[in-house]
Amino acid sequence: MQSISESPADVYQRVLSAFCGSGSEESLYQASLLSQEFIAAGIPPDEIVALHTEAVGKVVRTNDARGLVASQQLLLEVMIAYGVRYQEYAEMRVAEAGRAAALESARAEMAERAERERLDLLASISHELGTPLTVVKGNVEAIRRYIEGNVRLVEALSTKAHDVQSAVDRMVSLREDLVAASRHEQRALDLVPVNAGRALARAVRWAQADAREKQVTLDVDDNASAPYILGEEDALQSIFGNLLSNAVRYTPAGGTVRVRCKESGNAVILEVADTGIGLSEEAKSRLFERFYRAPEAKQVASFGLGLGLALTRDLVEALGGSIEADGAPNQGATFRITFPLIPIEET
Repeated sequence: MQSISESPADVYQRVLSAFCGSGSEESLYQASLLSQEFIAAGIPPDEIVALHTEAVGKVVRTNDARGLVASQQLLLEVMIAYGVRYQEYAEMRVAEAGRAAALESARAEMAERAERERLDLLASISHELGTPLTVVKGNVEAIRRYIEGNVRLVEALSTKAHDVQSAVDRMVSLREDLVAASRHEQRALDLVPVNAGRALARAVRWAQADAREKQVTLDVDDNASAPYILGEEDALQSIFGNLLSNAVRYTPAGGTVRVRCKESGNAVILEVADTGIGLSEEAKSRLFERFYRAPEAKQVASFGLGLGLALTRDLVEALGGSIEADGAPNQGATFRITFPLIPIEET
């Protein structure tokens, strides 16, 4: 409608002249388009009136009553169209501003969530590394005291040194587990006959420090039969360590964590039962999902990504076993792992 060289005053004068000359519907349509251009150009209503007054002085003679009436009609049409379109324009701008604000809010929320997840991941890794690092530190100090004091406890030194080596191996395998989990993979396992009772006892020994600090009793069934399963020591340490860590973490002071290892037919059954916060029906159905944490668990411990039990299930299944959980709110939880038994003659 408007050429590049025309000013708003020129355009209005042209439209007014056409309307006063014909009074056609086309002229009214041009007035509607003119109001849209005024809105887009940011021309306020008072300037439109000024443009109209200037155009009337140039187009309509003072004694031309019909022309003056027509000019007023055009101004009315322009202002009505301006009002209607300006409302639409304003609503559009408000909607655009709302979408922009929503997008910015979503971006901020995503950034905040990513930061929380990053901090949770760091907290989880820090927590998981805490136990093996404590074992390394404590046993190295004990070995140093034994050596300096010339204490004749060769067997004790051997056990401490073995625990140090196991803790270091545990940290290495933990790193591999975390890397594999981030890729939704499972690290390769070197399966050999392993004494399930002894592997469980080592995990209990590592959990003792946390249990004492939390004032939780570890009730361990000493299984003299020492059943064997096909497994890997680091994988079993991850499995039992995760279950014991969770049991201690979610059991209040004065509570008990019971650990059992027994043979049943051609299977080895290992149980970790606690007197803690228990499991809701939702938690039992989603317990082994990646990144799932039950609301009641979050209330007890804010850190954690919900990867521990998912990794535990993956490792148990990789070793040919199965895992299940049972419990009720505020009545504790029991985790039961079943592995195929390896006959003693095959070990």
